[in-house]
Formats: sequence, C-alpha cells, structure tokens
Amino acid sequence: MSMRVRRRKELARWLDQTFCFTHHLILTTHDPSMSRDRLRDRVKQHDARLNRALYGLKWRKRYDELIFAFAFLEKPDSNPHWHVLLRIMDEDPTNLALRSERLERESGPIWQKLMPSGTAVVKRITHDHARVSSYVAKELGHEVQYEDFIAPDEFRRF
Repeated sequence: MSMRVRRRKELARWLDQTFCFTHHLILTTHDPSMSRDRLRDRVKQHDARLNRALYGLKWRKRYDELIFAFAFLEKPDSNPHWHVLLRIMDEDPTNLALRSERLERESGPIWQKLMPSGTAVVKRITHDHARVSSYVAKELGHEVQYEDFIAPDEFRRF
C-alpha cells in the first residue's frame, strides 16, 4: 500500500472514530478560474453566515456552540468544490432538530448568494459515518489537497 493511500485511510479512520458528524455539504463553484484564496474565502463566508443563521446576530459570542467542521477542497484546478463534514450540537433534542432543519434550509441559499454560479447539496448523516469520511478524504492522497484542507475553528478568532 502506498504512503498516499495509507495516509488517506488513516485520516478517514481518524475522522470516523474521533468525531460524530451530522451533515455532509458539497459546495460547488462551477468556476475553475477561482484562486485558492477566493475559494477559501467563500467557505469562510459560508461558515460565518450559516453560524449566524443558526445562532443569531451575536453568534461569535457562542463559540462553544458553533458549527464544528472539516472542509476538503477537491479538484481545485478543474472543477473546484468543497466537501464539508460538519457537526451541530445541542443537548436539547428539540433544539438540535430545529437547528438541523435550519441548516438544511439555509445552507443552499447562503452559498447561492456567495457563489451565484455554484450549487449546494446538504446531506444529513444518519448512518455509515465511515463511508462518508472515506468518501470525503478520497482526494487527500494528493499534496495540493492537503494545502486546501480547513480544520475546525480555523476561521474563529477568540
């Protein structure tokens, strides 16, 4: 097994065994001319606006409740799109269900405003987390994708 394949499998296993993600987002751009900085900025804006939609105007003050996400850029030079594994949490099941519905409803329109040529697909992860983690990490054997990986809290400034 090559080093690339081993790294990818180890990362997918780590994601699956360490975290319990609630959603998988695919954010497409349909714009291969976008720079990596611009692509990263769009995901940062999406993250901020989605947190605001879920937690209100003073969302930054609720840092312990915010969306926890890993984002992976795939095909940056030909068909740039982000795979985002994210988790929302709330101890109250009713609030969690409401936030989940709001995330699913708001994510697409938020992305559409930021990236009019793009599309957003939101999938709730209900089972088979390992398959989702493996799918999202599939491109990580290539060095450029390691450069375009966004870790949780990267956009937060406390």
